[in-house]
Amino acid sequence: MALPQNPATKEPALAAMLPILLAAAACSISALLVSCSSPEAARASSDPLARENIDSNQTLSQKKILEILRAEKRLKSNFSDNFRSPESISEIRRINSMWEEYLLNNKKDFHALVLYGKFCRFSGDFPRSYSAFQKANEINPNVALVKQQLALYEAENGFFDIAREHINEAISLSPETPSYYEQRAALISIYRRNLVETGRFPQKVLDDEMLSSYAKAAELQPGNLDAQRNYALSFFDVGKADWNKALKQWELVLKLSPLEAEKRAAKVNIARVMIELNRDSEAEEILKSVNDDSLLQIKLALLDIIARAKSGEKQK
Repeated sequence: MALPQNPATKEPALAAMLPILLAAAACSISALLVSCSSPEAARASSDPLARENIDSNQTLSQKKILEILRAEKRLKSNFSDNFRSPESISEIRRINSMWEEYLLNNKKDFHALVLYGKFCRFSGDFPRSYSAFQKANEINPNVALVKQQLALYEAENGFFDIAREHINEAISLSPETPSYYEQRAALISIYRRNLVETGRFPQKVLDDEMLSSYAKAAELQPGNLDAQRNYALSFFDVGKADWNKALKQWELVLKLSPLEAEKRAAKVNIARVMIELNRDSEAEEILKSVNDDSLLQIKLALLDIIARAKSGEKQK
């Protein structure tokens, strides 16, 4: 079923704010093709274009898909710097027509619908991409990538609760994919207020789900600095945080940070957490060791909090 076109609440596009979400979308479509094709095709190659010269017994439909994929490859190669030129727009329309013609006669071709959905998203036709993934989901409701793509479009267009359901399904189907947890965490972080306003999701439940999602993504990527930092930052974004756990996570970020600027930023956040733990003296020492103009404002704000706390103690 298609979504309504004008949701009452619109928020900034999730993909625009969080490029990591597209990482899951970009995961190997060729691998998906293999899983949906015959065992012979799977053994031949994970790349449908590479199979062209190996499989001499391709069906007419397989050859048609390969022709379309070659056209897409040329498009991306020839117009890599400008996909909005008149020439590229004309080529996108031509390829779209090729897909439409193929799908007119192959309405139940699951992997073709997935490839078409990806192409439409690439070309900027998001509603048509969503429609293709909906049809693919009707044919096979057990593919995580399809659920993730549905959730991505729904989140971008303000349908937070439906997006949450689909990304949860993606996680259930592929529990070892870190980017799905990151997408769920980002969805909650950006749209938490809207989800709470539906009356179906208490804030504490959403806070716990966001934290656990970032934690799982970090667990699955122990050496990934961005994943560890996202988890550490999430403690500042919940109503009631476990500051001891937050401190350990920020210390891990400090350890993993290769650049001095990243280390200084981690130290400032460690000081912030220590203030929450009433370890003001330690926080003050850390802040005094950080000399970075870009961090000066937050450093002074934290030192002011410590100073006011000390002043309050003296007054007592």
